Amino acid sequence: MKAHSQNRARALLLALACVLSFGGLSAAQDKPKYGGTLNVGLTSDMKTLDPIFSVQFTERQPLYLIFNTLVKLSPDFSIEPELAESWDVQDGGKSLVFHLREGVRFHDGTAFDASVVKWNLGFHWFRRRKPG
Repeated sequence: MKAHSQNRARALLLALACVLSFGGLSAAQDKPKYGGTLNVGLTSDMKTLDPIFSVQFTERQPLYLIFNTLVKLSPDFSIEPELAESWDVQDGGKSLVFHLREGVRFHDGTAFDASVVKWNLGFHWFRRRKPG
């Protein structure tokens, strides 16, 4: 039964890594370099820059360069920390508690904290389930 709970928690973390993204976040840098041009060649056109609605693999490649997530997949498909430094599985695998990285800011200087995560989870959860 414990293995089942761990598998559920891993599946939930994987879903979070794929679905949850926060625009404009990056880890603190010493001296950012501004300006320049990034040219990216893709095999097909992007239909959206909204990660929640992205379904094409070619959209995912630039989205991973633009957005950070709470967790990420390593090359061996294990779940690794990104904006969440660590997490605890509680209540038999029904709850996850994320311990967030400190010192992270959006591109406009706004702090990344638990209220931002809560808002994004609620925004994407309810927008995804909106009738019509």
